[in-house]
Amino acid sequence: MAQALVLPLLESGRIPAHQLLAVVGGSGSLEQRRLELPAGIGLVAADDPSAPKVWTAPVQLLAVKPQQLDSVAAAAPPVTDRPLLISVLAGVSLARLQHLFPGH
Repeated sequence: MAQALVLPLLESGRIPAHQLLAVVGGSGSLEQRRLELPAGIGLVAADDPSAPKVWTAPVQLLAVKPQQLDSVAAAAPPVTDRPLLISVLAGVSLARLQHLFPGH
């Protein structure tokens, strides 16, 4: 889902690839994503020490499987600057997202 949203923005030039940082579920899928996505995108696995950097972005796209939501939320550091969190998760209420990601 994230690719379907982001690729047109990259292809149109509205977002340069070097301004995009993406976190993938695990290191096992990292190389496959590198082959599928345009060069220049910063890709890291969720278990990489640099993955929390994504939570410093002013706009964050949450496009994980619903069953991964709790572990993603648990790894998210507290925020104070109220970034915009965009979720494309089916069946996840706004109240639950607000509970899991306070400060967004």
